[in-house]
Amino acid sequence: YITMKTIEANNLKQAVKELKALDENLQISGEINEKDKGYYHVILVRIIQKANSVKNEVSLHVQQYTELAFQKLKKHFKYLGYSKLIILHTPEQVEPVKKKQNETKAQDEAELRKKIEAEVSAEYLERIKALEEQVAKQKAKGQEPQKNPTEIEVDKVSYHELLKFANENGIQLESRKEEDLRQAVKAWLKK
Repeated sequence: YITMKTIEANNLKQAVKELKALDENLQISGEINEKDKGYYHVILVRIIQKANSVKNEVSLHVQQYTELAFQKLKKHFKYLGYSKLIILHTPEQVEPVKKKQNETKAQDEAELRKKIEAEVSAEYLERIKALEEQVAKQKAKGQEPQKNPTEIEVDKVSYHELLKFANENGIQLESRKEEDLRQAVKAWLKK
């Protein structure tokens, strides 16, 4: 048999106290499955008054609810025929575990962001170095150095000059339409 790991309900003492006030003989299991600790566990009490007896008949129903369902239940449990609602377990008292997980996740994301920024910075420095080397080679050959891509005003340059620039710099184009070409060059310059 596979047994579920159980934990004690976090509002058990108060629930037992409220049950004992109704009837000394009432008992409830205070264990819940660990996987269900994120839900509200509620004891719904139905008190039935018997005409022949001094003592009332008390029936208990333990249910678990999500946050939204629990809020609705709190407002309408009497319409469902229950006399009392006793909270056995609340998920709010479980939150510190989630906060630790979120903090760890935030730290991991921050480390990843730093690593990516370092890689991007290194790539950017390599790109600048390659452009400087290209300019130096062109000057050594006596050619006019190509304009630095950051100085190009994409909207003022002719289509043919942009196409030449895109081909020389290995910019991948989805189509040869002028608007697509200008967008591709702008995107490349932002990298």
